[in-house]
Amino acid sequence: FPSHDKYSNEAVDGVLGVGDKTKSFLLAIRELINRMQYQEIKEKTYKITSFKDLETFFKDFVGYDDVESLGVIFLDGEHKVIEVEKIFKGTTSKVSIYPREMIKSVLKYNSSAVVLFHNHPGFADIFPSKQDITTTNELINALKVVDVALLDHIIVSKNGILSMKKEKYF
Repeated sequence: FPSHDKYSNEAVDGVLGVGDKTKSFLLAIRELINRMQYQEIKEKTYKITSFKDLETFFKDFVGYDDVESLGVIFLDGEHKVIEVEKIFKGTTSKVSIYPREMIKSVLKYNSSAVVLFHNHPGFADIFPSKQDITTTNELINALKVVDVALLDHIIVSKNGILSMKKEKYF
């Protein structure tokens, strides 16, 4: 899962007295904290009914990766969170997405609806690219085949989050 920016590798690089061992130790602690937060969130029953719910969810859970990745919030028929999973990981500026793999994950969790999220690392722009819009529409069509609704596609950056649905990109 993505880690919060304040705990990034760069946060300990170049600090006087912080060598490789200390850096490794701090990064291990960061990973432990992320896993503990994830477990705590999994034990809560989130219900996604509004953009405000998504904002709260992302503030609690989603940080920023060093590379672009796409994740999915799998929801049941009442829009309660079943699982959250990063299913595609890319480079610093793009991620390849395969609808077939998305469908496999949707069926695995027996989801009725999903919310996609991906990050824009290393830059503050939260607006979707033409490729983001095209891919979202392709995924909407693929999900319709298995009767699953795409509720939203969220873009996360250091400056906040954007709802592609709310901003009428689809």
